[in-house]
Amino acid sequence: MAQSATASLAKPASELAEERKRNLILLVGLAVAIIYPFLDQALGINRLGSWIAIFVFVILAMGLNVVVGYAGLLDLGYAAFFIIGAYANAFMTSPNSIFVVNGWVPPFLQSFWPAMAVSCWGPRRCACAVTTWRLSPLDSAKLCPTSSSTPITSPADRAA
Repeated sequence: MAQSATASLAKPASELAEERKRNLILLVGLAVAIIYPFLDQALGINRLGSWIAIFVFVILAMGLNVVVGYAGLLDLGYAAFFIIGAYANAFMTSPNSIFVVNGWVPPFLQSFWPAMAVSCWGPRRCACAVTTWRLSPLDSAKLCPTSSSTPITSPADRAA
């Protein structure tokens, strides 16, 4: 009896070989991703900046694929808030930006990480403002916990 239970849990050899192959590909890809920046600098290729932009758009495409794939609808609001964050980051970090040239952006916000934090916070605040206009108070309270609306708990409260 114990042998049949153990035999049913064992994977076939072809499945184990496929799993090892996937793990090897993952490890090689991870090693290339870790080593590439050092090789790029040492060999003077100078393509790391373009790879960063490429992977930002890959992340955007993967997120949009998840939205379209699971919801079944194309939601361009996803791309709109991505663009709001990207423009906010560009306005704060670009030395030629009118906001930086005129001194409207403090110097501590002109580096990447603080600008990214503000860029992530800004679209969320925009989304909370939009959801309080377009959704019921219950939905906006779920999405934006700091919203001042009171959630509606029952249909009787909605009629009142």
